[in-house]
Amino acid sequence: MIFAYAWTYKIVDGKTVYEGLHNLPVSSLCGPSKTPSTIVSPPTFSPSPGTYSNSKNIVISTGTAGATIRYTTDGITPSETSRIYTSAIPISSTTTLKARAWKTGFTPSTITTATYSIISSSQTFTGDTNGNGKLTLVDAIYLAKHVGGFIEYQKLY
Repeated sequence: MIFAYAWTYKIVDGKTVYEGLHNLPVSSLCGPSKTPSTIVSPPTFSPSPGTYSNSKNIVISTGTAGATIRYTTDGITPSETSRIYTSAIPISSTTTLKARAWKTGFTPSTITTATYSIISSSQTFTGDTNGNGKLTLVDAIYLAKHVGGFIEYQKLY
């Protein structure tokens, strides 16, 4: 039997990664094309997930040209029958988006999840001691002094 050395590959994050030098029989290198399947790039969200004080329009994209992005706004895993992304998605309350991309002849992307928390101007953040609706590094400064065996606090800011 004759042997030949060849690299093997696997798909990682939609890219072909070659690894190892293996001693393979020549017969395993002949025959039909051994082209790897291609994986659709996972969707990305803009702006980034997080907490915002006003509504946002969320743009979803994928690095794979011609791929169809499908998404859900209720946290359910998207399927091939979920809504097709065509334009920015308006978010005005706390929402969990999930997206996945498909393209004929490709392996579907991984599922991407993003949670957007929208806090209205009438809500205050936990720790907002001055009631201005914003949480700052220093929300209040107190002066503590001993008076007659007790500690008295005076708010300076």
